[in-house]
Amino acid sequence: MTDDGEVEPPPLPVRWMRPQAATVYLELPTAPIVASTQKEVSWQAFTASESAACEATWQAMSEEERRQAESEGGEEDALKGGIEDPDEEEDKVGVTIAKDKLFEIDVQTMTLRPIYWKMNAPPINVIRATWMYDEHKPVSRELSEKLEELYDHVKPWQASYHLELTRALDLGSEAHSKLKQPIDDTQSVIFEDECSAYLVSNATTKRFFSFYPTISSSSSRPHTSTLYPVHTIVYRGYEAAANANAKKELARSRSRSSSVPSNMFRGVRVTSKEGADVDISIEQEEADVKKRDSGEFRGRKPEARHSHSPSIGGGLSDDGDITDLILIIHGIGQGLTAQYEGFNFVYAANLFRQISKKQSTAPALASIMRNRRVQFLPVQWRTSLKLDAEEEELRESNGLDNNFSLSDITIKNSVPYVRELMNKVLIDIPYFMSHHREQMIEAVAKQANRIYKMWCARNPGFDGKGRVHIIAHSLGSSLAAHILSNQPTIRPPLSTMDENTIKNCGNQFLFNTSLFFMVGSPVPLFIHIHRTQVIARKGRDRTMNSPPDEALDKAGVFGCLSVDSVYNIFNPADPIAYLMNPCVDSRRAKELPPSVIRNTNTALLTNFSSRVTKMFEGITTPFYSGSPRSDSSSRPMSPAGGRGFELGGPSETIDGTKEERRFLALNPRGTLDFSLPSEGNLSDYFDMITAHSSYWSDANLSAFILAEIFARKEDLVRTGLGVESPGIDESI
Repeated sequence: MTDDGEVEPPPLPVRWMRPQAATVYLELPTAPIVASTQKEVSWQAFTASESAACEATWQAMSEEERRQAESEGGEEDALKGGIEDPDEEEDKVGVTIAKDKLFEIDVQTMTLRPIYWKMNAPPINVIRATWMYDEHKPVSRELSEKLEELYDHVKPWQASYHLELTRALDLGSEAHSKLKQPIDDTQSVIFEDECSAYLVSNATTKRFFSFYPTISSSSSRPHTSTLYPVHTIVYRGYEAAANANAKKELARSRSRSSSVPSNMFRGVRVTSKEGADVDISIEQEEADVKKRDSGEFRGRKPEARHSHSPSIGGGLSDDGDITDLILIIHGIGQGLTAQYEGFNFVYAANLFRQISKKQSTAPALASIMRNRRVQFLPVQWRTSLKLDAEEEELRESNGLDNNFSLSDITIKNSVPYVRELMNKVLIDIPYFMSHHREQMIEAVAKQANRIYKMWCARNPGFDGKGRVHIIAHSLGSSLAAHILSNQPTIRPPLSTMDENTIKNCGNQFLFNTSLFFMVGSPVPLFIHIHRTQVIARKGRDRTMNSPPDEALDKAGVFGCLSVDSVYNIFNPADPIAYLMNPCVDSRRAKELPPSVIRNTNTALLTNFSSRVTKMFEGITTPFYSGSPRSDSSSRPMSPAGGRGFELGGPSETIDGTKEERRFLALNPRGTLDFSLPSEGNLSDYFDMITAHSSYWSDANLSAFILAEIFARKEDLVRTGLGVESPGIDESI
């Protein structure tokens, strides 16, 4: 209350909103989105906490910054903001929102975009809404400002205005018309109360009011809406609009209920879960509607109850911090993304995250994760690889003036798609084998470091207590292997590094890598070509006290990876994948076949396999290969006979022969090769075509990776997760 006794105006309710069509992007789609063709934009409110965070940032901005933001953003072309390079925005921290907190609102530009990857589309505009037509349609900024100005002038929140409005309605149309406040030449506003008003046309003629006596002869008091049947209601704030919508829904519900005879449910008694008899009545239904709508009618889904299950990102529970960050490095093929959005690796990463989230809810895996949380983020290194510009500078410096493109040397009149496949997909392989390799390595390190810095900026303390793991596919695993071979054995926390070190870390990661999962990897082939070998890095968790024949403290040796554990995972039909065990010790590898990852859908696939076996029983055909596996024990076994097998933490010493110790220093299971289960197929040739690109939809792979990250030895024994007994499938 002011000094003169007047009641102060209620604070202006502000709600930040996004286009409703943008919601599909926030759901982390696994396939390209078809853009909406709807001309009129329908808006969706952010949650109260997200909106409050945006408003706090807005209030901290200067008037000039606000004017600039409002001029750049807006309701027009809500999905057509200016394209920005995310590489230039890594130091900016906005308001994180939505599922898994992977999207961010930049209040200064009033745009919404993913934080850690690049959209093949402009950022999405957001708006700051005050006055609303309904909960999905805000009033324009200019009209909102005018309404608020008149609102402050008329003071409809005061009791005196309510009395004045009541008297005007009793006295008639002429008295009521004096309450109209002109907005412009075409329309005026009549405030109904502290949170709603009527927009009416100035062209309303007095002839209409000749009907007023008829209206007022009714026993009920007239209303503004009866005096101005052509009107538009506006609400001061999103909450008021949502409340009005809830009342309409309740009225419709009551109307539907009233169409049923009132005595239909009266006297009917049912038994509740507690065993007590309860009456079912219209009144009870209305009470249930009110209870359901209270607090949850505001355009949002009810918040999920807190779960004690583990979580992939924030999908199951928002409690606690992310403990493990998994960076996924793609292989070849991203050159096609510009022409074909479906090839964008973001969709594959979203699919793998989705499958992993589902796997994490299984009781066995949930008991292993123990409420620890993990997040998967794609490393789109191909988007930052700019070869042509640097090549042109090099040619000019050497006096070479003949500039030609890949398109110029491509033979025409051939099968277009095959040529495009060669030029956009397979071209990465000759690039890697050329002098461009260093640029590709730097592109991977640059993108991974950018993501890590942005992650740490939004998750304080992660650099000191969180873990980073890498899943690298195809050529991406070779690039990552080069980086990890050059990597220092131990990196200090990012927050303790000086700016010089961070800036000059061109071909190295700024973080320590705990587990390195190579998927469909040709790394063993490149190890063979380089005539080197795979050996553990001394100074990591299990190699602190390792002798020289077990681990080396040699950064820069290709194959001496600065990681705690190495996994080489492959589909047996994948023509790109190779075995890693011989690269550690060829003699020991002959006695150490790949371990088979346990099937999470064993019963289903076993039934399928048995049906296929019966179908082809007695028929010899090269297109069918049944699984030679025998039944395996439900208890996972260590290839090293159990010695040194402990996933729960570091070991002071590793026991066994030199060969066994070398394997155990690289992986606590005593092996590096892990084969995905294959319970039989109809065609090896078909599998060969699809195997290399099918890892991201494989539930067995996601379950295995999560188990290896979080499990202790006793967990695997208890749950049966992990691998089957080794040495069974000799066909690999």
